[in-house]
Amino acid sequence: MNKFADWDVGKNYELIKLLGSGSYGAVASAIHKPSGKKVAIKQMKGVFEDEVDCKRILREIFILKSLKHRSVVGLFDLIEPQDPRHFDTIYLVL
Repeated sequence: MNKFADWDVGKNYELIKLLGSGSYGAVASAIHKPSGKKVAIKQMKGVFEDEVDCKRILREIFILKSLKHRSVVGLFDLIEPQDPRHFDTIYLVL
């Protein structure tokens, strides 16, 4: 059984292992194929179901994008959804 059957990270990433899950989603280790870099991908489902949660997720993306420090995980990529008009899952690459 494919544990990543419901993940859609595109062709640039290879999912390796599920690292954990929490209230906002799940995190998996992965490889960025073009560079060979190890990354973590955070999958957040149902991002528009609750307005407060949606704002928190947007704030998290903004903060991760703004942080630039060698001791803090930063945002490497935000995977574009297949259908930008109709989606409810976001993938943050850290």
